[in-house]
Formats: sequence, structure tokens, C-alpha cells
Amino acid sequence: GGTVLYSGCLTNPGTITSTTGCLSIRVISDGVITRPGWLANISCVPCAGGQQSNTNSDCSNATVLCSDNTLTDLSAGPGAILEGCDGVTGCILGEVYSNWYSVTIGNSGTLAFTVDPEGGGADFDFQVFGPFSGNSNCSNLGLPIRCSFAGEIGNGNTGLQNGYTDNSEDWSGNGWVAPINATAGQTYLIMINKWSQVSNGNNTGYDLDFTGTATFVIPSPAISTTSPTCSA
Repeated sequence: GGTVLYSGCLTNPGTITSTTGCLSIRVISDGVITRPGWLANISCVPCAGGQQSNTNSDCSNATVLCSDNTLTDLSAGPGAILEGCDGVTGCILGEVYSNWYSVTIGNSGTLAFTVDPEGGGADFDFQVFGPFSGNSNCSNLGLPIRCSFAGEIGNGNTGLQNGYTDNSEDWSGNGWVAPINATAGQTYLIMINKWSQVSNGNNTGYDLDFTGTATFVIPSPAISTTSPTCSA
């Protein structure tokens, strides 16, 4: 994973500066001892981008999926452009180890999926953007219509599943939000993000299993990615 710049309790970490363009902050309360709280002053400067380029770690290189077959993937890090930092919904605030996918609906139905960590037990989050008519627009994604930033629960599975009605959840969620009622011709962008590279001592990937009733087709006209050929 990334370098730990500070880990502690009760002491002031002073000024912390990211040298990679990414800074992840996780605060954990023991739920027993009450303390006065804390204050962080965060400032940003233009970022040179992430570690990866020309991969599906960037929205502009999203992998186009033309079937609902289960696929396996692994991210080497954030892309050159951090498109997933919406900073508004209180859900995912950045990309750490991310992969982007584009799906265009062939037959109307529900869009649902499960992110299943390989080997079990890893913290994956996700966002879904859209629907877009025809071309997706990575430079104007808007807010995600589905999002989960839940912590690792059980075997780490997360996604869109029948029986759930919430559209978004923060770290305290259960990992599942509602499916999407998708219409033929609509395009959706899905970003899967892993909190840290290594889980349980392994650099684990995941299976992305689509469980809804909607089918996928080759987009026409081709969406705005550099790799319009189908995968899966």
C-alpha cells in the first residue's frame, strides 16, 4: 500500500504533505472514551495526477463491457486524472486503486452487480454515474447515482442488490445499495475503488459479477473512450 505518514492518537501530527497527489485520511473511534475532537486544515494545489495512465484507472480509458459475463480485474493505482473525487455526496472522496467500466444497456431491466474480493476480505468501494444518452462524458460526470464507501464487512462483498432501497452510503453502511432501473440505449460508468493495495498480506483483485436483468450491447455511436472494443 501507500506510505503511512502518521498513525497515532493524542499527538499533533503537524503538517503532512502528499508527494503523490493522493492523501487518504482514516479516523477510527473506539466508541468508549470521549475526547474533545480534532480539526484538520486541508489545502490543495494542482496535482500532476496519479501513477497510472493509458489504463482503465482513468474514466477516459474505461473498459467497455458488452456482456454481463463475470470479469476479474486488479488496479495498480489511481489514474492520471482523479475523476471520481466528487467531494459533494459524502461518499467516495478520491481514487486510490481504481478501475473504470462503461456499460450500454441493450434490453431494459435492472442494473445490479457484486464486487467480490479475490480471497475474501478487502475494502472495495464504488460509484455509478449516468445515465448518459449515447456518449458518456468523463469531463462532466455529474454526481454519482449510486455510491458506497462502507468499510470492509464480512467477506468484503459490496454492490447493487435487490432488496435494498438506499442510493448512497458512507463508511457506516452495509456495503449494499439499490439496483438501477436501466433503459435500453442508456450508458453508465462504474468506478470500483480499493482502499489499499494490500489486504490480508495480498495484493488482491476482485470479480465483478453482474446480477441484474438488463443486458449490455456495443455502444453506438462509440462512447468516448480510447478502447471501444468489447471486454467480457
